[in-house]
Amino acid sequence: MNMNIGVFSYYYLPIINGVVLTIRDWKIYTQSKHHLIRVYVPNGSDKTNDTDVSYFPAVPLYRRFGITVPMFPEGMIEKEIRLRKHTLLHVHHPHYIGQLAIFAKKKMGVPLIFTYHTRYADYLRIYLPYISIGVSHFILTRGIVRFMNQCDGVTVANDSLRDEIIRYGVRAPVYVVPPGVDTKFMSSGNRATTRRRFHYDVSDDVLLYVGRFAKEKNIYFLMKAFARIAKKNAHVRFLLCGQGLEENQLRRVAKQKHVDHLVQFATNETPQTIRHIYAAADMFVYASKTETYGRAIVEAMAAGLPIVALRAVSVIDLLKDGITGRIVTRDSAALFSDVVLSLLRQKNVAHDIGEAAACDAREKYDNAVSGRMLLRVYKAVEDVYRQKRSDADMIR
Repeated sequence: MNMNIGVFSYYYLPIINGVVLTIRDWKIYTQSKHHLIRVYVPNGSDKTNDTDVSYFPAVPLYRRFGITVPMFPEGMIEKEIRLRKHTLLHVHHPHYIGQLAIFAKKKMGVPLIFTYHTRYADYLRIYLPYISIGVSHFILTRGIVRFMNQCDGVTVANDSLRDEIIRYGVRAPVYVVPPGVDTKFMSSGNRATTRRRFHYDVSDDVLLYVGRFAKEKNIYFLMKAFARIAKKNAHVRFLLCGQGLEENQLRRVAKQKHVDHLVQFATNETPQTIRHIYAAADMFVYASKTETYGRAIVEAMAAGLPIVALRAVSVIDLLKDGITGRIVTRDSAALFSDVVLSLLRQKNVAHDIGEAAACDAREKYDNAVSGRMLLRVYKAVEDVYRQKRSDADMIR
């Protein structure tokens, strides 16, 4: 039986981030299997050409990054969901958007799934460090757990996250569904053309970071490590691809460390051009410890790049140290730079690691693999919900 899914998100295209790309990919796969799907998103940023999107009232704050304030959209949401006759709802944020989804679930009498994308307590610790870690973690985690327990299912990207939220008190069924990437597409970039675009020589070793320019991504750690690497390798270059509020400060730090002539920024890439950025690189570097997944790591794996990353929950679930990447176990820029330099010297080892990573990505993290897993979860949640409703009707 075909499903009819309503998806609630704070962001959607043309905004580009990991959550948006995951929603887009799941939407494409779901529709390819002849299910209906519609995305509900605030009307505070530029609109996509996608006709399966409904916008609810919101006021834009930072249009470039899709930051908006929803303006009491409950009436519009109720009208839309009754018109669409959804059989299942899927929400990607727990706070205001999550409450809208709960409202829609009650109005429609259909099951609700939540995908846990973000460790909000980690973000609060980074941006409001004067608040006690214990207090912030307790307040945020308790609220999110309470929200999850109002849902009929929760999806997470890996086993570690599943175990973590169950420890926190989540009683709703938890399913592991790693978001996917188009592994064939990500491996098809044009290396020569892109390296000419950035004026790289054949002998240059290009390190790549892809993601938001934001504090929670630990990007200043990467810049510190790169400055050490550049002192020992005259041919190393650093390419940072993304957008974010820290861009100007990152440029200043590069200048302070006297490596600004070795650092370049790619800030206008699209989902269609990003594959060429990966193709231009020789190694992917990553230091974020707040991720629940790490989509950029999977993209780099699919592109066949050797990866050096700081140890974190998402990293240890994605990479096998020494096989599909190198995991640095201490927050030490010196140690990180030594691992990068060692791998740059061992070209054959780096090549083998990149090949193994690409194979792992195709087998575990391709869009088709992820999409099939998600549809199985949708069906399981619908079946359980339908049975509960039937049992309740019999009791009455």
